[in-house]
Amino acid sequence: MSLTNQETDQRIQMLNQRFADVISAHVVTISDNIYRRYSIQANIGENVIPDDKEGSRNIDNTPRTEWASENVTSYFSEEAYNSMRTTYQASEKEIGRIGDDTPVYFAEKGGIYYMRDPQTRLVLEVWLTWPSYPLGWD
Repeated sequence: MSLTNQETDQRIQMLNQRFADVISAHVVTISDNIYRRYSIQANIGENVIPDDKEGSRNIDNTPRTEWASENVTSYFSEEAYNSMRTTYQASEKEIGRIGDDTPVYFAEKGGIYYMRDPQTRLVLEVWLTWPSYPLGWD
């Protein structure tokens, strides 16, 4: 069944909110030692935007739930999603579901949350290491 533009927009809004809810519930369960690895990477890792001296807000001064929910990226590239899953699949764990057909994953190795909606093909992801590339990024 094909969705209308309005239904697609509504679904995307719902997915964004539920994704934020799932990752916000999970991010507070990450051990301090593991979260510190992501903080170090965020602060000294290779910056996604090399000339950006400011980066984004400081991971160390932002509550975990806020950091995760404010750094959501969305796109519609199945190729990019599959490449990321190939890289991090060994460390991924399903941490929740949105409806019956959309699992939400966390890859501890990289500090990445991600999901792909089969209806809209929307991909949502969060790098806890933002503005630096995740650990293990190729």
